[in-house]
Amino acid sequence: MALEIEKKYLVMNFKDTLEKLKADFGQFKKVRKEGFWWCDSHNTIEKILNVKEPKLSRKMSAVLKNIGEFHLSDEEFQFVRLRVNNSEKKVITFKNKSLINNTEQNVEYEFVTDDEKFKNITNYLKENASIFYYNIKDSWVFEKNDVKIEISELNDLRDTYLEVETVGTSEKDLHDKLNKFLIMMTDYKLKEETRNYVELFFHENHEKLKSLTLGQYSREGFKLLQKYL
Repeated sequence: MALEIEKKYLVMNFKDTLEKLKADFGQFKKVRKEGFWWCDSHNTIEKILNVKEPKLSRKMSAVLKNIGEFHLSDEEFQFVRLRVNNSEKKVITFKNKSLINNTEQNVEYEFVTDDEKFKNITNYLKENASIFYYNIKDSWVFEKNDVKIEISELNDLRDTYLEVETVGTSEKDLHDKLNKFLIMMTDYKLKEETRNYVELFFHENHEKLKSLTLGQYSREGFKLLQKYL
């Protein structure tokens, strides 16, 4: 289990910001992340825009824990995310998100798994849960002093976003570390963004999504995911 403290920002100028990050923080990794968020709390005939508070039941998390052989407590989560990094690395994340004083404070259990377990988990979810959000995220990732800076373009949003995060176990220490680090970035042209990517996606694509059910949307997402099975 890890505690993740994160601030998100809207990037005013992607090219200038990326060049400044390179100058300030040096080497970076380029990562393409294909992510799929699942819940089992809503009926598939519901409109996708009505999925406001997704949940992953205790029963579901227990089943997935057994399939993946994860060290995980049997509890309810907001969602489980299946992610494929650079078409190879398979990552399963059980997550609870919160927003405290305009800062994301998330509890997560994250596991890298092999192809067989990933396939078995995906197939079980397909029959018993729904994808309520999916995206493709191209990220330039920098790290300094145990803080990760990630500037990203997303396939489903017009704008570019920058996230600054630190991960550990002490809430106070993580907040202190993040706040001290952010002082180094006060001259960046950024605008604080407190909405998560699901909220941004629903807002920006409201007209396109308003007629879709959760089941229809989930099937569209699964078409992208099944190439990894």
